[in-house]
Amino acid sequence: MRARRRAMLARKTKCAWSPRRKLKLADMKRKIWHRNRSFTLLIAEHTV
Repeated sequence: MRARRRAMLARKTKCAWSPRRKLKLADMKRKIWHRNRSFTLLIAEHTV
């Protein structure tokens, strides 16, 4: 019984962290990082 529940949980987590979702998250992070980087560069240019 416990093993079955664990299997169900594992399946649920696998569904939650689908490759597509992981990709989406990575893409979001990359976009945010790029935006932040350009922003900091802009500030650096203004200070110099």
